[in-house]
Amino acid sequence: GGCTFGSGHEGIKEDPIQPKQKIKVAIKTVNNPRDESQVYALMCEIKVLEKLEKHPNLVNMIGACTAGCNTGRLWLLLEHCPCGDMKNFLHKNRDVFMQDHQTQHKVLNMRLLLNWGYGIAKGMDYLSSKKIMHGDLAARNILISNLDCENYSAKITDFGLSKAFYDKTS
Repeated sequence: GGCTFGSGHEGIKEDPIQPKQKIKVAIKTVNNPRDESQVYALMCEIKVLEKLEKHPNLVNMIGACTAGCNTGRLWLLLEHCPCGDMKNFLHKNRDVFMQDHQTQHKVLNMRLLLNWGYGIAKGMDYLSSKKIMHGDLAARNILISNLDCENYSAKITDFGLSKAFYDKTS
């Protein structure tokens, strides 16, 4: 999700916090390892994510492998957000959100949208405190995660365009 230049895959990894637990991760790689701009963008995204602590409103990095960066073989492991990006999520659930107030859905309602807005603002505020500008905030770059069917949270992803700002800050 939210991969403008790379391709996303899913994988299973041992949870770094609870070693016996397996967690689902999203794996981001470069579509064309010979395309220097793709490799550079993913490398910059990894560098940006390395500067950040875990935050509930960011798609956090689980790990990365940059050993093959000379050959363009980069791997970025991210939190898995099972509900996809906000743009598609809203589109898919449009009818539920548009219902009149009498039959308002238990979870997918105006309050959820306000929560998301607040969460995204908190995520952006955190990035700003770390001197990082996202550079491409859009519904397609917000992933929706859910702990269960009643707790949907919005998480900012895709830091590939933070590179211009990152270069100036480091």
